[in-house]
Order: sequence, then structure tokens, then C-alpha cells
Amino acid sequence: MMIDKIRALTDAKPFRPFVIYFTDGEKWEVPSSRHIGPSPSGLTWALWKDNAFHFFEVSRVKDVEAKNVKQRRKRRSA
Repeated sequence: MMIDKIRALTDAKPFRPFVIYFTDGEKWEVPSSRHIGPSPSGLTWALWKDNAFHFFEVSRVKDVEAKNVKQRRKRRSA
């Protein structure tokens, strides 16, 4: 279920940025868990982007995908 997929990506520890793909071809990037949140029912979500809240219904979501994040290498001490 799409609600479960979005919630799993939002609640992941550690968080990985992800992309929401909509049925109309639009896509929104979610850079952190602090930028997205559900309504009490979970059917409507809000995403903070472009200095404003944008609301969407889960029924408009085609897919969600975690972005590949490069791991920072630890430097070895001499």
C-alpha cells in the first residue's frame, strides 16, 4: 500500500532522501523527514518545498523511490 511505503521512507533510520512520482508525471524530492508529514488519516500529506507547504493525496502517487546517497568515507588516521 502506498501509504505504508511513504511512511516507511519517512520514518527510516537513518533517513534517506526520496522522490515521490505522481500519476501526472510530476515528481517531488523529499530531502529530510522534517520536510514531510501526514494528515491524521494518512491519505493526505504535506511537503515543505519552495518555501511553502504543498499538499497531495496518496491516490495521486504512482511510486516512491529512495535516492542513492553516497556514503562518506572515514579517513584513516596515520
